[in-house]
Amino acid sequence: MPSPPSEKREDYDAEAGRSYKHFSESTNTKCSVGQTSSSKRSPWSTWHLQPFDPESRVVEGWDMMFLLVLMLAAFFTPLDVAFDLSLSPTLLVVVWVVNVIFLLDLMLQFATAYHEDQPNHRYVKEFRKIAYRYITSWFIIDLASTLPYQLLPGCEWTRLLRLLRLHRAPSIVRQHQTNIGISFALLSLAKFLVVLFFTCHWIACMWSSIAWHSPEGSWLEALESNKGGDSELYSEWGNVYAISLYWAIMTLTSIGYGDITPQNGREYVLSSVCMAMMAAMWAVVIGQMCGVLATLLPHDVAFKRTMDDLNWMMRDRDMPKSLRSKLRRYFWESRSLNRLMEQRTIIERMSPMLQGVVAKQLSDQWLSKVPYLQSLDQETLVAVARKLTPMLFAPNEAIQQQRALFVVRRGVCMHGGRVLVAGSVWGEDMIVSSESLRDSRTARCLTYLEVLVLRYADLKMSIQSEKSRSIIRWWQIRKAMTAGVMKIASGVNQLQQREHEAFDHLPEEERRVLVARLLHGESIDHFQQRKLSRCSKTLSNLSYSSYVASSETTDVPTHAATGVPTTVVPTAELADMKEAIMRMTETVEQLQQTVLYMSGTC
Repeated sequence: MPSPPSEKREDYDAEAGRSYKHFSESTNTKCSVGQTSSSKRSPWSTWHLQPFDPESRVVEGWDMMFLLVLMLAAFFTPLDVAFDLSLSPTLLVVVWVVNVIFLLDLMLQFATAYHEDQPNHRYVKEFRKIAYRYITSWFIIDLASTLPYQLLPGCEWTRLLRLLRLHRAPSIVRQHQTNIGISFALLSLAKFLVVLFFTCHWIACMWSSIAWHSPEGSWLEALESNKGGDSELYSEWGNVYAISLYWAIMTLTSIGYGDITPQNGREYVLSSVCMAMMAAMWAVVIGQMCGVLATLLPHDVAFKRTMDDLNWMMRDRDMPKSLRSKLRRYFWESRSLNRLMEQRTIIERMSPMLQGVVAKQLSDQWLSKVPYLQSLDQETLVAVARKLTPMLFAPNEAIQQQRALFVVRRGVCMHGGRVLVAGSVWGEDMIVSSESLRDSRTARCLTYLEVLVLRYADLKMSIQSEKSRSIIRWWQIRKAMTAGVMKIASGVNQLQQREHEAFDHLPEEERRVLVARLLHGESIDHFQQRKLSRCSKTLSNLSYSSYVASSETTDVPTHAATGVPTTVVPTAELADMKEAIMRMTETVEQLQQTVLYMSGTC
């Protein structure tokens, strides 16, 4: 029986513009009787040559290496043309290596996908389209820069065609700027410095080549006759290049000492062109560099403006010196807080998926310490991250307990006998509804404390899905039960230590009352006082009722001043009355608990 045909499925990645083909392997590898050998699938038929991804590590590494080679070619090629340096065997090998690298890069352009600007913004991976795009754009120029012109005698100036390959440098920087992560201000500053360096270098090579190839009647001969000195200063190419670079820098910066001047018509024309070009370039570079430096550190500029406004306000209000120092210190410490607020603005511009990824990355340090937040879904985490409010507290400042979660970002504080540092949290029990079951202790700042605050109301507004509500509700019950058991255990321990009375020996009704009072936040002292006052009042009422009931039949002696009977009520009757009153009280309290629970306040 012949094997079924392989199923082909094609998926399309809309974001990256890539298509993927999946082939299901046939489970039956045997051929049918009538199947010929030519119809068998070759193992090479499933292999397809794919172009390189421009964002892959291989292409990125090659581009960085090629950019370095371009810089070296831009530096050594003008020197080679000016002083014929490629005649030496060592430099000739270097020139051939550069040519081979240029040729490999030219071939790589035919095998690298490109990003289509219109209309789909996807990566084009068809070799036909890649070749057509490259041939109709930069292929001729790249081919001209790759030819070995050093083999052609008398064509020294044609070697400068190798510099045409410099058009690749800006595209490489743009393509991999997302991987490098350099700010635009620093990138612009580096670009201006590179442009100035190569401009001075090329002008120096042009100026020195005139004197090197025709020394008679040149500026170099005039300089040697005027200044004199060692003959090697005017005969070695390194010294001549240094003198030319000195003249190029003077021309660029408009200093012009006048010790190097043109001596013939060619030199006058070249110096005039160089002066015009370099003056215009110097003006453009200086203007743009001033603008870049003004926006290089925007956060520092805004902070200095805020500090100036603060000093003006304190001086205008005539504040004491100690308060001024404290306020300045506070604003110095709040610099990171201001940057955090600006970062939140940047995060809000991202897509919901990226916001979730960034929120999880920024909160991984403390998210594991709050298990009910760690279990929430991605959308809820994004909403919670938006609700985090940064705050800064001064040293020795008390942070009153709110129904909120506090995350320490910077600084040290004390809470409940624990020292909390960066990454610590407190207030995880904010989800518990009963105030008596939440930790109400106050935190005390030991240093400047920067925290992120998440209030329960904001958390409740952020939860939209039913799954997240179920998770929070489950953790509410768990936290409440844990806090209740700990509070009961602490109260029972205090009862046994202070009253020397075991909890198990108390009557059942009294144990229930004790547990209810402890869960409502009452202490053991308050409970004992209420118990004693209730018992004394009950005893007075019982004594008076017994006196009235017994005074009708017998004469009971009374106190001379108050008239209160001095007879003692029988113990059995008093115990029955106390038990009846305790049961009634317990019934009322249980009814009250039921009403509070049904109303949602418990």
